Amino acid sequence: MHSNLASLPEANGTADVAASWARIEELTTALRTAASDEAWERVVELAARRHQLLLAHFAEFPVGPDNAGFYQQTLTAMAAGEQALQALAVDARRQIMRQSVTARHNHRAVGAYLTPSR
Repeated sequence: MHSNLASLPEANGTADVAASWARIEELTTALRTAASDEAWERVVELAARRHQLLLAHFAEFPVGPDNAGFYQQTLTAMAAGEQALQALAVDARRQIMRQSVTARHNHRAVGAYLTPSR
């Protein structure tokens, strides 16, 4: 019975790392949803939050012998989609910049129209 107690913290650690990783995956899904909805400001916000969550995750759960198997599976799956996520974040920033430029041009055009000529 004592040997079962010795293995309990390792099992708890695996559950903790999995729960932390699940939060990253939830944020990743929300990011993809925001991109498909063309909610570009939300995409940029979620990408930044995801980045911070990843940093915090690896600070708390560094790769080591106790969780190597977990990371072997999850990092392989993550790497496959990471470039697509990075492209989404870049596209979102470009869309926001385009929208900003368009809004500025529209504002100037309206201002020029409303300003009385001399």
